[in-house]
Amino acid sequence: AAMLVQGFDAGMSTGESGTAFLCSAQHMKTSLHTGEKLPSVLDKVDYYLELAILYKNELTSGYLGIMRDTISTLIDKGETTSSKGNSNSESGKKPANISESMYFHRAIRAFWLGHS
Repeated sequence: AAMLVQGFDAGMSTGESGTAFLCSAQHMKTSLHTGEKLPSVLDKVDYYLELAILYKNELTSGYLGIMRDTISTLIDKGETTSSKGNSNSESGKKPANISESMYFHRAIRAFWLGHS
């Protein structure tokens, strides 16, 4: 995951925001799958999501929005950590090719909440 952070930093510092945001999405995916503490991952997702929205990177903000919703659900079923209204999560605007990620994250949520 450290190399993905370096990739993000290098991309942003050289003006390659597209590459940087791909690294950020992979960083968050890796952090979630390797068992990093969810509140920490949520903070990082919020940081990357805010930047992706600022840079108008719809693809990354869509993926991060879905990931943010999953993390929030796993922490407390979204009761206190729900989206702040600035993400492109499942209920909002999203790129057309993101449906596979939505279904994957719905399955993760259902499994961990005991609905499988």
